[in-house]
Amino acid sequence: MEMVVENLVYQSKEPFLSEEEVQRFEELIGDIEDAVKLEVNHKIAKEWSQRIMDLRLPDWVDPEGYTWTPWGVSPVVHLRRYTQEEYCSKHQDARYLVEGTQKRAVSAGSTGSPVNLFEPVDQFKLLVYLNDLPEGKSGATRIYIDPKTGTSGRQTEDFIRIVPRRGHFAYYSLDLWHDGERVDSPSKRFVGFRVQYKRV
Repeated sequence: MEMVVENLVYQSKEPFLSEEEVQRFEELIGDIEDAVKLEVNHKIAKEWSQRIMDLRLPDWVDPEGYTWTPWGVSPVVHLRRYTQEEYCSKHQDARYLVEGTQKRAVSAGSTGSPVNLFEPVDQFKLLVYLNDLPEGKSGATRIYIDPKTGTSGRQTEDFIRIVPRRGHFAYYSLDLWHDGERVDSPSKRFVGFRVQYKRV
């Protein structure tokens, strides 16, 4: 699948999900009581792992110069529904260790992770949007990254703005600071997968 790349932020140029697949995730989100569900779901992860690996995702070079390569999909699946006027503050996503059906956050972004460096670790997020938001309206995902240095921090002001399109995805490192604009439309919905990388 062809992707647009801008400062280590990738976007699909065509839909990743079929209309039927979008509807299946819509039904899952419709069943959750609150607006967010971050759960260990081995069934969904197994079902989507090969499909996501088939995207030929990029390798990643860490700050120490080691190369990491895509390995699989974490069983921690993120289902989210924003209603009108809701937003998401600037943050980094956590990494998780999973044991059975339990998850434990081990770090957020670049604060360091007490995990075996030779074992797969959550490194990127594949955020798949389930509905369109109109151009010019609020509700986009903003990923903060300095265009000159490629660095991302709480104080970074430059950002890449991604307007949700049904079935399309954004792909970015968990180290990048990001937020979600206040939603003007009736809702914004997505499913998020954490892609695990293993050091070469």
